[in-house]
Amino acid sequence: LDLRGNTLGDKGVSALSQSLKIVGLEGLSQLDLGYNEIKDDGAFALAQAMKANPEGAAASINMSNNYITKMGKTALEEAASMVNEFTGKEVSIQY
Repeated sequence: LDLRGNTLGDKGVSALSQSLKIVGLEGLSQLDLGYNEIKDDGAFALAQAMKANPEGAAASINMSNNYITKMGKTALEEAASMVNEFTGKEVSIQY
């Protein structure tokens, strides 16, 4: 799913994340959220969605060229680790 460059920001990613908590991204290999002006709040929302629905997490998530700090990256990495622990699926996140 290529959503790159849509200026979603934190609000857009939070709305997307609410949907992902329910339906997930099963069968989807990539989620491209690069160039969307996403900050830590958006990263936290995506991490929560991944934790709420680990089976639905995409295998590859592109978060490049956003405004995510170490805290947001840590939240995403912890969520990816949890997905791996529960499902055995590796989630790759690019910054």
